[in-house]
Amino acid sequence: MGEHYLRKVGVGGSNPLCSRDLPRQISGLWFIVYSSWKKHGIMSSSEKISFEKLRVYQEALDFSKQVYKITKGFPKDELVALTSQFRRAASAVSLNIAEGSSLTKTEFKNFLRRSRGSVYECVPILSLAEENGYISEETRKKIYKDCQELAKSISALINSMK
Repeated sequence: MGEHYLRKVGVGGSNPLCSRDLPRQISGLWFIVYSSWKKHGIMSSSEKISFEKLRVYQEALDFSKQVYKITKGFPKDELVALTSQFRRAASAVSLNIAEGSSLTKTEFKNFLRRSRGSVYECVPILSLAEENGYISEETRKKIYKDCQELAKSISALINSMK
């Protein structure tokens, strides 16, 4: 993957960012991911970055969107606790796939394992959300099933890279 697609910029650096850059802070580094260019009509589908073509990446994005949607209904006093943790864990799934894809095969597999770990992190949060009455049993079961399917997809990708 070329540097023009994904580059790391040190926090507090003097690098000017153009308006098309979309910064994401992960582990103290700013990652400028140009993947949203297609959304804004700047990048054609044939110019997609390799990780964007992965089915598991698309599933991870959909999962994250679901989590953001259901956590909008969580109480405001949970904003810095359960809501934030759930959103971070769900977002970490796709972010780790994207970040790891620019590295070696071995490192990518490690990032995929981190993605799977983030999926597993969502499971107890679902239980806590249901127990506290923030989501219904039906919603918990649906999101739990999505967690299972996403974890299986990530595992399949890891196993396919042997």
